[in-house]
Amino acid sequence: MALGVAFLAFSFAWKKKYHWAVLLLAVSCLFHNATFISFGALLIYILLQHFDNWWVKGGLAAFSVYLAFFSKAVVRLALNVDFIDRLYGYYYVANAGGFTLNPIIVRLPFLILPIVLYRWYAKEEGEGSSRFTRSDADFWIVMILIEMATAQLRNINVPLYRICLYFAFFRYLAIGRVVKCVEDERLRKLLKAAMWGMLVIIWIYQAYIQGNNAICPYTSEILHIGRETFF
Repeated sequence: MALGVAFLAFSFAWKKKYHWAVLLLAVSCLFHNATFISFGALLIYILLQHFDNWWVKGGLAAFSVYLAFFSKAVVRLALNVDFIDRLYGYYYVANAGGFTLNPIIVRLPFLILPIVLYRWYAKEEGEGSSRFTRSDADFWIVMILIEMATAQLRNINVPLYRICLYFAFFRYLAIGRVVKCVEDERLRKLLKAAMWGMLVIIWIYQAYIQGNNAICPYTSEILHIGRETFF
């Protein structure tokens, strides 16, 4: 619910109805207090709307890199803020922390494609408040970077990984736009095929190899279906 309401909030932000976006983000915090992180995303969006230059984007990218490598230090710093003192429970049972490549590798193709195909991806279109601008396109790329960085929180404590989900839906939007806006028909078909193949590979890796999905392959206590039903 928190993720859904936060996602709805950004649909108003893109129409520049920031008062509704702030209100909905506040409502989403009632479902899960980790949603406060989305206010930071909204501030970044507004910042890029007014200062979409390489200095700002470079600074945000540098922050993402810092967050990825020093996530444990960032969490320790966040504990000093009373509003998010609930993080202490996560940090108290934290693992050693550190940096791992797996979360980066899984998400890297979704970052590379918008950058490589930026000419189509960032093409401005629409009119009025619904106009899609280069700043919108850049915002989604920055959110993908931050999602990659916050995915490193899994190394501290698995529940902290959920924070990256608040940035994940921007990745879905960016990739959907890449596939939609490529003007070369053959390249678009190739992208669609590659995307399906990549999603299948990621699903197999995460659900079977990593064992991240406890209900795979589709177990149900209500229907008395267990793993032994299939194997």
